[in-house]
Amino acid sequence: MKGMIGIKAKVALLVAALGLGAGGAGLAGHGAWQEKSIQAQVEKSGSPDQVQEPVQGTAKRTERVDPYGDPLPAGVISRIGTMRMRHPAARAVVFSPDGKALVTGGDAGFGVCLWDTTSGKRLHRFPFPGYARSFAFSGDGKTLISSDYSALWLVDVTLKLQPRVLVEPLEGNFFRVALSPDGQIVAVAEGPRGRSDEAKVITLRDTATGKELRQLKGHTEGVLALRFTVDGKTLISGSMDKSVRFWDVATGTAGRQFDAHEKSVLCIAFSGDGKLVAAAARDGTVQVRAIDSGKLLDNLIADKVGKAIALSADGKLLAFSGAGPAIRVWDMATGKQVHALETPWPAMSLTFSPDAKTLAAVGSTGSANRLWDLNAGRDVFSPPINLDAPSMLQFSEDGKTLRSGGGIKDLHDWDLKTGQESGHLFSGPNGSFAPGAFWSAFDLSSDGKTLAWVLRTIYDNKGFDIHLWDTAQQKELGVLTGHNDLVLRLKFSPDGKLLVSEDYKKSTRLWNVSAKAEVPQSKDHFDGIQCPVAFSPDNTMLASLAGDNIRLLDVATGKETRRWGSQQEGVRHSLAFSPDGKWLVSSTHREVRVWLVATGELLQRFAINEAFLSPVFSPTGRILAVEEFGSHRGGEGAEYRSDIHLWDWQNAQKIRTIELPQGAARSMAFSRDCRVLATGGVDATILLWDLTGQSIGEKSKAASITAAQLSTLWSDMAGAAPIADRAIWTFVLSPAETVPYLTEQMRPPVPLSAEKFSKLLGELGSDQFSTRQAAALALEKLGESAQAAIRQALKEKPALEVRQRLEQILKKSDTEMVRKVRAIEALELIGSAQTRMVLESVVTWSPDPRVVDTAQAALKRLANAVIK
Repeated sequence: MKGMIGIKAKVALLVAALGLGAGGAGLAGHGAWQEKSIQAQVEKSGSPDQVQEPVQGTAKRTERVDPYGDPLPAGVISRIGTMRMRHPAARAVVFSPDGKALVTGGDAGFGVCLWDTTSGKRLHRFPFPGYARSFAFSGDGKTLISSDYSALWLVDVTLKLQPRVLVEPLEGNFFRVALSPDGQIVAVAEGPRGRSDEAKVITLRDTATGKELRQLKGHTEGVLALRFTVDGKTLISGSMDKSVRFWDVATGTAGRQFDAHEKSVLCIAFSGDGKLVAAAARDGTVQVRAIDSGKLLDNLIADKVGKAIALSADGKLLAFSGAGPAIRVWDMATGKQVHALETPWPAMSLTFSPDAKTLAAVGSTGSANRLWDLNAGRDVFSPPINLDAPSMLQFSEDGKTLRSGGGIKDLHDWDLKTGQESGHLFSGPNGSFAPGAFWSAFDLSSDGKTLAWVLRTIYDNKGFDIHLWDTAQQKELGVLTGHNDLVLRLKFSPDGKLLVSEDYKKSTRLWNVSAKAEVPQSKDHFDGIQCPVAFSPDNTMLASLAGDNIRLLDVATGKETRRWGSQQEGVRHSLAFSPDGKWLVSSTHREVRVWLVATGELLQRFAINEAFLSPVFSPTGRILAVEEFGSHRGGEGAEYRSDIHLWDWQNAQKIRTIELPQGAARSMAFSRDCRVLATGGVDATILLWDLTGQSIGEKSKAASITAAQLSTLWSDMAGAAPIADRAIWTFVLSPAETVPYLTEQMRPPVPLSAEKFSKLLGELGSDQFSTRQAAALALEKLGESAQAAIRQALKEKPALEVRQRLEQILKKSDTEMVRKVRAIEALELIGSAQTRMVLESVVTWSPDPRVVDTAQAALKRLANAVIK
């Protein structure tokens, strides 16, 4: 564009208005004594599912805010990133006439949002059931007209009136919309439902009544662009039929027509004086003509691919987003580029503020709406952080940092104490990539030292090579080659020594990371394996899908060791082992199932409305976090959101539900000490949720726990999951009082003499019912003292009635087993030398194999410093 002079410079002014596309530890305080009301509810309802749990953090306290001054939701410790100017899936943007507000819209469920351009705060969200494709303001700036596929909406931005449907298409969809300068007429391109290529007819309607005024017919393919001239007398349209047509608004008659474009016309713009019209085509060319004569004045090639164009109101600046990752801005008087505004993606929509000092873009940077101060040449809300929804979250081994990653080649290390970025784990080779490049797949080893990624661009499906990256040295370690199609999934083994990859054609490979080569045995045994896959915690087993079956493979040999039918319908999302490797969870978008690895036995199943995330076990394995996605809040036009259900899965009881204010969830992870759940939202923020039930922000020291309260807590440990969970954390957070008490409760029971047990066993077979009943009650009261003897007696195959009574006694002992298992978790989370001694003692004396297994797993995790 260098050296543009005369008409060429004037011509270039037009292009911009074209709008190609669519216009941990250390938490203080703890409220532990709310449980009596909950226990009463359980007793009254008879079911823990009917408990109305107190919302975390609802006690009187000073409102807590994030570093940007925005309130934190109840129960949230901190927010990483900002919710300002974050609109997921936005595809259209426009400034208000006074430039003080910005309107964004896009995918259904995220609504139409009104933003303050000074602070970046969201002023309001208007429920919008459809896909907000384009906007137009009335002259006074009080009314916004918006179109989706199914209706035209009038939105009162003063908030005095509710949004209303102006008109709904009787049989089809609205695909393009334009508003006359006086706001009295709206032009819409209508067509059959889902067929934009058939939207050939343009309808003019009265904006006050929605009444049809006239139809404009002439295009042979779908209309993609509509603009009124400055005086409102003429409507100009661009179409897939490669033509630009002029229409008389008053009569509906067709005027001039130009058919010089080689591809579909995407958008139209006018010069500031209204004398020139520019039309941009899909191939990036821009034709400029005089409106009065229709004469072709110039034919510009802006880029090989056009995405979005905007022209400032005074005609002095042109902004263009094409194939490259930067938005380019030119000074039209000199023809020189004055800004190259870096973005990860080409923008979907651009718009200048009325005073031409600010440029807004959506769709170019994940969920972030970007605003640039063009005088200063910088982002208005600099520095923009966490621009894309984090699809990966991982706590560091020391629990001090949180790693997050997303598809736009961002991998961050966040300091959990300050909430600030402590390190950028990925910068890329030479700091740059091809235009429009992103990760089609990536994974980070559990120690955070090695990153595997596959790069592709928005213009092709070439992403066959897997790159290995040293996050500490910031250098490439090597490239894994062998796939012949786009790689879509990557998964490291827990020790980071192996990597599984799967491509678009379902070809799955196993790689030796250090050797940078495919594992030989995988070539013989991986046929038919489907991702997702999961490595066992000890790296010895690989779980995968094969048709409707779950397969277990020996990693060393590649041979199948076990398989069973999953009997799950729907889209399969994930497989994951429990921390001790004994259980495997499989999930679809409708159901979660937990299996016993040793036998393939189904242990639990949870139905869900819809889900996109994989369930996640807490580090101790007690809690299973299950995401459920929906738009159930508020009916039609409700905001898309995810709930996170925390299940005490072995007892099939829900502990609590976290309603995410971040929209749909994209990732979640437990901290190593189980105190925090991190959730990454589609709004690109990360929230850290307190799972301990503490009153966040309470600085006063909690009162000492009395003996009576300790007794109540011990009773609660055998109760419903919400109550037991709070009891566990009260024990964990008050070790000075609770460790001695737990030590006493976990002492071995007084041994039962063989003579006494033999006598009671004989009485169980008495001819007298009263004698049998008295013996059964006596054995029940003996509790753990009698369990070992009862299990031995069952092995000796007693008489039927005696066996049934013994089995019933063991079944009733399950309540005590549940309490002991929960107590073991409390001891593990405290993690002191004394609690380890208690756990070691439990392993030696407990007659219940489930209690012994739990204690052994806890000791193993403590030895490996998993819980810190």
